[in-house]
Amino acid sequence: MTEDDWVILNAVNKEVLTEEEILKKVHNHRFEEPTVFAEYLDRCIRKGYLNRQWKNGKAHYFRVNQIK
Repeated sequence: MTEDDWVILNAVNKEVLTEEEILKKVHNHRFEEPTVFAEYLDRCIRKGYLNRQWKNGKAHYFRVNQIK
């Protein structure tokens, strides 16, 4: 797990957040470019750290190990 993965996972923590909400929590990190941030989110999903669920046309992200 990389430092960038940890930054995203700590931002999500035990919540279910949209991409915009996660980005607000990591605003001081290096995810200014939206496509780069989307790639990091997708990588976290591929690695099994995050899951994505669509609600009302928006993607919501949550940590896999937090959902019971």
